Amino acid sequence: MLLLHVSDIHFRLDYGGNPFTKRLLDEQINPTRHLMRLLEGAKGLNPDGILCTGDLVHRGGTEDYLALNRLFDQFFPSVPFLCSLGNHDNKAAFFQANQLSENRFYSTMVALGNYRIVSLDSGVYLEHDGLIDEEQFSWFKQLPAAGGQTKTLLLVHHPLTWHDGPQLSMPAGYLHRTCSSQRRPSHLLRAQT
Repeated sequence: MLLLHVSDIHFRLDYGGNPFTKRLLDEQINPTRHLMRLLEGAKGLNPDGILCTGDLVHRGGTEDYLALNRLFDQFFPSVPFLCSLGNHDNKAAFFQANQLSENRFYSTMVALGNYRIVSLDSGVYLEHDGLIDEEQFSWFKQLPAAGGQTKTLLLVHHPLTWHDGPQLSMPAGYLHRTCSSQRRPSHLLRAQT
């Protein structure tokens, strides 16, 4: 199985909304131009799924999410697009563009090949640090067993641990639940002590 992973797209139809985004994002490093080059280059890979771990849109509206959806559909019309939301994602606009009932968080589970892909929403709009709250963790704990899927892939915007960077606030037991004790990376073992 081949999965294309992108993150921190910060897509906008128009970056001219304020002087900072106009100067930095539109004139210097326009994320949309970089995304177009990436998608064009990835067309021949024929991925089985596209994963995006947050900051799909930079403080945008419904039209921005709809345009981003059309862009991915243009390059990969029949490939599933799975995402988590980040701190620059406007949840209300995301829910509206994707015709979803508005909620405090966006979490989902999809089976794809041998994988159970679980998306958790760590984004707190315009806050640097992330959050997985008790309500979302409860949803996560209620998920059915992997069944025919032999692996679970977790999509989340903020790193589970990060030294000198944004922090992810999470309920007790979250790291234990997301990482099996036999396969837990050493940096996660240190983070739990």
